[in-house]
Amino acid sequence: MFNDDSDWARNTVIPAISDMLKDVARTQNVDFLDLRNLFDGHEVCANRAQQATAANSLENPLPGD
Repeated sequence: MFNDDSDWARNTVIPAISDMLKDVARTQNVDFLDLRNLFDGHEVCANRAQQATAANSLENPLPGD
């Protein structure tokens, strides 16, 4: 996916879907857990994403953001 496409999906499509789901939850009187930013920076091809290697473990994890 090109950056323009992924930016459009991230900045336009995902918020629209999340907002629609939030509205449905509100009308049904249920809680809505908005996870749109859950994988921020860890999306496919994200500039800041890192892949774990054999050197990473519970004792030596990838550094957090």
